[in-house]
Amino acid sequence: MKKVLILCLLLVFVAGCVPLENKPLDVVDRAGFGLSDALESLKGKLSSNEYLLTPASKVRVDGKLVELKDLAFDYKMIFSIDGQDYLIKETNREEIVNGLSITVTKVSFDPENKDTYAITKIAKYVPGENEYLMYIDNMVTIDGKNVKLYKFLDDKSIYLSVDNTDERIKEGETKVIKDLKITNVKTNLRAITSEKYSILKIEV
Repeated sequence: MKKVLILCLLLVFVAGCVPLENKPLDVVDRAGFGLSDALESLKGKLSSNEYLLTPASKVRVDGKLVELKDLAFDYKMIFSIDGQDYLIKETNREEIVNGLSITVTKVSFDPENKDTYAITKIAKYVPGENEYLMYIDNMVTIDGKNVKLYKFLDDKSIYLSVDNTDERIKEGETKVIKDLKITNVKTNLRAITSEKYSILKIEV
């Protein structure tokens, strides 16, 4: 009887654990300490644009309502911005969502949901000098020339049309097209086509 009881306890323990090899390197494991301890330890350490979000908690940033709707054991997070849901799967990677810059820096997951939270930087997205946030089929006019992004590739290359001249540009690559110096600064290949975007630097 004692052996059966010990075996049952072991099974419960294993079922409640998350395999270490599946965790991001920057995960904060605080399960069992309670959220109040987490808040106490982080008090005064968060910057002005950092938020400790628990599931269903909300914060308003730049007039937009941001909610962490769910945080799963595999550290996939569902954020809602003004009622529209977005899946974020990576930490320490900036995501530009509905005009906001969102970066999840640390995650804690507790199977019993006592200590589940995400430390998240949220701020209004402000492009750099000569930078443009471009989604599929977006077009900007620079120096009288029409620049249109019309295709994303799996290697984060993009296809642009500059006054009907087509060119492929890899992420991090710069090309001169019709006297415009265009750099594919960053490309984010989200699962939903309409959410894919590139940050382009376009100089005359």
